[in-house]
Amino acid sequence: MDPEDIISLLNSYFTEMTELIFYYGGTLDKFMGDGILLCIIGIFWYTF
Repeated sequence: MDPEDIISLLNSYFTEMTELIFYYGGTLDKFMGDGILLCIIGIFWYTF
């Protein structure tokens, strides 16, 4: 894959995941490379 293709793929992934995080009442902490750190219900921290 070209770097531009990878950037496009990650942007699509992050957009979809961010929408799901907010839909379920989660809090987005930060993007970490190709991962996301988030909090759901204020108790558990997940890394995807």
